[in-house]
Order: sequence, then C-alpha cells, then structure tokens
Amino acid sequence: MKSLPLLLFALTITAAGAGAHAACPIHVMGAPGEVGFGTAIAYPGDLNGDGWNDVVVGAASAGAEGAAVTGRAYVYFGGPCFDPTADVVLA
Repeated sequence: MKSLPLLLFALTITAAGAGAHAACPIHVMGAPGEVGFGTAIAYPGDLNGDGWNDVVVGAASAGAEGAAVTGRAYVYFGGPCFDPTADVVLA
C-alpha cells in the first residue's frame, strides 16, 4: 500500500452577507488521524434551502489507520455564524 504525505490544515470560515456576523469566525480541523483535511474546499451555494451559502471541506484520505483510504466531505451549513461542527459528513 502506498503511503500518503501528511497534510494537515486548519481552516477559518467567516460568514458573509446581509445579517452575517463577521466577528464570529470559526476554526475547524479534521478529526484526529485524518490526513488532508482542507485540501479541497467548495462553495456550492445554499444546499439546505435556508437562504445562507454553505461550505464543503474535503479530507482526501480520512479513515481509520490501516483501513482503505476513502476520504470524506464535511458540509457546514451557513448562517449568521458558522457552527464549528459539520452538519453532514459524507464518507
């Protein structure tokens, strides 16, 4: 099995737009043992229909040690302030 380089990222997400509180940025990191959290970031618009744009953060090789490398996508629903806990995790 190929070994992957260790890539660790911490992201700061700040809400923007009418009604948003720019003074409440959040800092998010991948779960312990994840590699590549934040190597892909997407702004797909309003996924849940609440009027706020959402953010999707990829973790290229998330998974338990020794398990197959599958990756994950973390969806953070927008709002006046982002919540540092992902609202949806796709594996």
